[in-house]
Amino acid sequence: MCFYEQNVFRDCHCFKWGRFRQHCAKEYRTGETCGMKLIYEAVPKAGKCAICNRIDVATRKLVASKEKIYQNEIMELNAQKAAKLRSIG
Repeated sequence: MCFYEQNVFRDCHCFKWGRFRQHCAKEYRTGETCGMKLIYEAVPKAGKCAICNRIDVATRKLVASKEKIYQNEIMELNAQKAAKLRSIG
């Protein structure tokens, strides 16, 4: 039950453990921690965490590729309609 800072990102509400702050009563060895993390202080950070940024980039790429597929389908349909009109007229 050693104490650490906790970095909380404002935009995505994810957290990341920060630096070590204080030993607990269970750990008596110098330089060692007991392995249990408690929050000493929650530090708000601006923006999003790295994982959420990667998810946003992947989502934007997926949306862009879906838009391109949709536009290509529309162009193919328009080309087919134009070919039919030429063959009729």
